[in-house]
Amino acid sequence: MKKLLLTATLLGSFVAADAQYWNPYFANLDTTWGIRYMDAIDTSVVWAIGYDGTVPARTSNKFTRSIDGVNFVSGTFYADTNSFSPSNISVVDANTAYIATYFKAGTGTPGQILKTTDGGVNWNNVATANMYNSAANFPNIVHFWDANNGWTQGDPNNTFGSGNEFEIWKTSDAGVNWTRVPGANIPAPLTGEYGTVDVYETYGSKFLWYGTNKGRVFRSADTGTTYLATQLTGMAGGVVGLAFCDSLNGLVWGTSSTATTATWVLRKTTDGGATFTNVTTGLADIGRAISAVPGTVGMYLSTSVNFTGSQYVTSYSTDFGLTWNI
Repeated sequence: MKKLLLTATLLGSFVAADAQYWNPYFANLDTTWGIRYMDAIDTSVVWAIGYDGTVPARTSNKFTRSIDGVNFVSGTFYADTNSFSPSNISVVDANTAYIATYFKAGTGTPGQILKTTDGGVNWNNVATANMYNSAANFPNIVHFWDANNGWTQGDPNNTFGSGNEFEIWKTSDAGVNWTRVPGANIPAPLTGEYGTVDVYETYGSKFLWYGTNKGRVFRSADTGTTYLATQLTGMAGGVVGLAFCDSLNGLVWGTSSTATTATWVLRKTTDGGATFTNVTTGLADIGRAISAVPGTVGMYLSTSVNFTGSQYVTSYSTDFGLTWNI
């Protein structure tokens, strides 16, 4: 199943925005490579998965890591690029990280959840035999809140013969054992609906959200045990990104259709994702890669091409996304 990959070339965008505030650091990847997925747990520990800028759709098996926020060491999480492709990366500490991966040929070969505890020197699959194995399996996301408690979400998959349900698993022992979330706890998927790689957000230890190709946002307030879903009208092209600065206030963005000429849409919520309203002003000042700023109240940072498609911007908001400063 083809996925929409959100390429967050954050480092390059930051540097271009204003050299007074942004400093470039060599990611220790080839100079033609960019950053596709990134996770930072503080100002020092940063992990990322790279991609080949000359052929962006090519499968990558390379990651890079810093433990001081300045110097990066790169490596590989698979020996080759023949079979598996990464979906996202989740970092626990300087030595421990997880990567969700799917079998790129789409033949039903089980997906994997890779884990390293030695800074990326060795990676092992911690998905159990009954996870992501059936024909429709496709891991989209893995996320760990701490050293023990983790969550992974995949496409609807009739793994146990109980119906076509989103495949969601939780662990409380660092991936040794996983428990599948019952389909009764998750709104049923629409026809042709699936999740999107790395399109999710968390806040604290309880709240999480993920988006789908059918313009729905799923939300949980109990660490991924039960879910509700909201259908976003006017976002038929699917949800491309989510950002929440607390349990109530968030942003979601995507496209009006699947056409190449589709309009980009930005929505705002103040009730945790139960309802959303259109953001229609200031779109030229907002980049399509948005993140809440930890340790602040109501602050977001954006980068990349803006929502009107007219230029690349880096901007910030200090009022929950109401106004933006380039």
